[in-house]
Amino acid sequence: MREHRYAVGQLVKYSESGGRGRYWPDASDPAWAGSYEITNLLPAGSYEPSYEIHDAEQSYYWVVGEGQLCEDPSRVISHSTGEFFLLWAKMNVAMTRELQPTWTSFVSAMEAELSRKNHENHQLRQDLEMMRRREIEGAL
Repeated sequence: MREHRYAVGQLVKYSESGGRGRYWPDASDPAWAGSYEITNLLPAGSYEPSYEIHDAEQSYYWVVGEGQLCEDPSRVISHSTGEFFLLWAKMNVAMTRELQPTWTSFVSAMEAELSRKNHENHQLRQDLEMMRRREIEGAL
């Protein structure tokens, strides 16, 4: 049985359709409803842990699967590098069953992610520059 990703008292966002298979869904997507508080950790259902969540505005309690939740980014606190490594190691063990994630593999994973983000940002800057040029040329 998988461990619960979220803890009692943690604020999360909820979507009936869930994250569509993404481990870190885009919580800015309007499909993700307002903040809910996790009030109880329930045993895993057919394939994922379940939670009881509470909507303070409507006084409702719902039972939902982990795939229907994501962390509320407006409530996320920053973590130290050590805390981030421990979180990454825990997730890595859960996903890959590699029992000894190492600092070296963590650094490699972070370098790959930073490289990917740099490439995305570079592409975005190029696209914005091209759009700006077209706008200027269209105004002339």
